[in-house]
Amino acid sequence: MKPEKDLSTLASQVTELEEKLSFQQRTLEELNEVVLAQQTEIERLGRELSNYRKLTEELLERNPGEDLPHEKPPHY
Repeated sequence: MKPEKDLSTLASQVTELEEKLSFQQRTLEELNEVVLAQQTEIERLGRELSNYRKLTEELLERNPGEDLPHEKPPHY
């Protein structure tokens, strides 16, 4: 192979690798944004679940005589 052809081939390969790297960097940034959004949502849902647990505990404390989980439904 001629040296000019080798340089041309190498230049093409470098260009192709740079394009792939650029695409991967962009993809990584997009995935990072998705992960951050998911983490924010998970934290929000965790707080909401905690609030519902507290509310459930408060309601059960207000009505200690009612044992709803063990009662039979009205049709029995």
